[in-house]
Amino acid sequence: MSVIAQVVAERDALKTRLNDLRQELRRIVAEAYGEHILEDLDSDEEVLGAIGNLCAMIEARDKVIASYREMFPCVVCGKPMNWEPNDNLGQALKAFVKEKRWGHSSCVNPQKR
Repeated sequence: MSVIAQVVAERDALKTRLNDLRQELRRIVAEAYGEHILEDLDSDEEVLGAIGNLCAMIEARDKVIASYREMFPCVVCGKPMNWEPNDNLGQALKAFVKEKRWGHSSCVNPQKR
């Protein structure tokens, strides 16, 4: 195979891979936002922008999760404890809230409805 033929073959393979990536990114965006969004995304840059927005949304939720976890520092070292809603601490918090009958003020005080 000549050098030019090899370069052409490599280019064609890259184009195929790029097409595959475009389709996969569009699928991901459609899955996240709904099929209708694809009508508004004309270019690769807009699709990548939508992916960037998803990343920003994930990052924002990670910050919220971190702030909730920081509410309960370790009593020994003071560092935030990692917990999940279904682990022991999460279950204890749910039980505490239920036992103390905590809720929205409009739910627990009918006069504020």
